[in-house]
Amino acid sequence: MKANQYIAIDLGSSKITAMAAEVLDDGFIRILGIEQKASRGIEHGIINSHIADIAFAINELCSKLQNRAKIGKIKEICIALSAKGMKCRVIKARMDLKNGKLITDKLIEKLTEVCRENAKSENSLIYNVILQKYELDGAETDNPEGKTAKLLLGTYTVIEMAESIVSQMDKLLQRIDKKIIFNTPACEALSAALLDDEEREEGCGIIDFGAGNTSLSIYAKGVLQKLLIVPLGGKNITADIAQEGIAEELAEQIKIDFSNNPKDVSLPKSFNRQLLPVIIESRLEEIIQPIINEISNCKFPLNKGIIITGGASIPEYMPAYIAEKTHLNARHGDHSEWLCADSKTEQYLSPELSLCVGIITLANFSNSQQNTTKNTKENIFKKQIRKIRKWTNQLTIFDGFFNDEDELPKPDNQPVEKTDEIIITEN
Repeated sequence: MKANQYIAIDLGSSKITAMAAEVLDDGFIRILGIEQKASRGIEHGIINSHIADIAFAINELCSKLQNRAKIGKIKEICIALSAKGMKCRVIKARMDLKNGKLITDKLIEKLTEVCRENAKSENSLIYNVILQKYELDGAETDNPEGKTAKLLLGTYTVIEMAESIVSQMDKLLQRIDKKIIFNTPACEALSAALLDDEEREEGCGIIDFGAGNTSLSIYAKGVLQKLLIVPLGGKNITADIAQEGIAEELAEQIKIDFSNNPKDVSLPKSFNRQLLPVIIESRLEEIIQPIINEISNCKFPLNKGIIITGGASIPEYMPAYIAEKTHLNARHGDHSEWLCADSKTEQYLSPELSLCVGIITLANFSNSQQNTTKNTKENIFKKQIRKIRKWTNQLTIFDGFFNDEDELPKPDNQPVEKTDEIIITEN
């Protein structure tokens, strides 16, 4: 595979999706191929069982992509995770520097790592640490490096997940002949694909309707502020329809037909037509209620409304439904601005592919940042750089959640210098 080619894997609760794509010199993405396979053993974004089957599916999808996209052997993949129990918190880390000290890159890294270690809850791991802002002696600054101060304050959004999720991912990695070169929370990948700086700054929410989970991520002041994952999704609606005495495959098709045209759905004679919208809306109300509560309690104004995405978000009525429930403007997400002209096909514009597009966007940005020999800072995004420049400059780490040996991450036990006092507080 070429340096500008990436493989994105979406481990969904109903199907696993693999996308091969390349990033062109002007920053646009050309999709080389898509392969999908029904998933078995993934529930609510968590690998619960059938690890061998999941590993086989990933290897099979990659083999098919190699043939379809006519690319070399796939040895590296990129992933995003969205699992039941993932949550985010806002943490402040303060470093008191006696008599003033020059702020170096090492001091900034130390502040971030100590924040990561001390933010852990019992039986959880910190998956991602995202910088919100730095302050030097009480004054906000974009870049404290090279300045002298007595007090360095960092405000971070930390995303944590259960240790068991990482353990299962580690077992999966031992069974596939691929290396994960980039991983990110799914909410961050969706933000990259669907939002611009103005939307992140002025406040908005992304609702991702999946098969097993429905998630809400709230962005304000340029960064993730809230994350809620509801362990219910499109599969629950299908199951409810199936309880009326029909096969699950037929129930899924009825759900899809209803989303396309509620007034023209072919139903078995034994099925009460008037009952179908009641079944769907009742479950939808249950799924969306926790999200409505979170939005109602949000302290940030969501001036840019709600962006809807995910495989279960396709129904045309969904924006109007969400707008009615939240009293905010709502629209379907659109990742087409990232795609080159020949990739703007109906298949590739599907909202269920927004996550993969976001994974590739961020993986490429991370790669360009690491490879300083490439002249990408000015060229890689050109027009689209406005979508993520400010935001990505604020990302503190996307570093390997799994190291090269595929072992679980180990805490940094390096002692803190006695001259520096680091105090962790939580908003």
